[in-house]
Amino acid sequence: MTRRRRVVITQRQQLIRAAQEVRVDADDMNRAKILGQIAYHLSLHREIGRKVAYKGGAVLKMIEGSPRFSRDLDGVAVTAKPIELDWILEALTTEAASRVVIQRPTIINSSDRSLSFPVVECRAIAGRSPITVKLSINWREPLLLPPELLQVEVFGVGDAELPIVHWQERAAENASGELQPIRSTCIQEQPVFARRSSPRRSGC
Repeated sequence: MTRRRRVVITQRQQLIRAAQEVRVDADDMNRAKILGQIAYHLSLHREIGRKVAYKGGAVLKMIEGSPRFSRDLDGVAVTAKPIELDWILEALTTEAASRVVIQRPTIINSSDRSLSFPVVECRAIAGRSPITVKLSINWREPLLLPPELLQVEVFGVGDAELPIVHWQERAAENASGELQPIRSTCIQEQPVFARRSSPRRSGC
């Protein structure tokens, strides 16, 4: 009787297969997975942790499988307290993070309300050429609603919980003035972090 050999699928093969299934470029899929990994490593830092919540196209891809691919990871300080540059650099240069980020970012745009890293060079999961992403974190104003602590799949890690800007605030921001009244009338006492367990609802 002939034994069947166990086929081991590498991370690179997994990513290429995932890109082929949705008919997208491997670099776009690479970037989407890498942005999730960076958010995860930032969340592990003792000073950043859940003080920064994430939003934007990268988040929609992680939590909703959105067809939109992004080159940026956008973070917001939950209470509008400044996020220190050293914290971010420490988070991106740990032994674990160095498997994702090739080197400490050298181009940094800073102001009294934000930090931006326009070039974060990362290791490609599939392919040999480095993948470049952008990271931005701002603390212009506090979030009006507590972030949602959602479970997302982080490539190479598995399921992880990340703080995500509440869907109502994300919707209000995207819709500009149309949903702004909802932001101020829907705030109720609730846990600091809430896992979304039911479909979105309109209204309060």
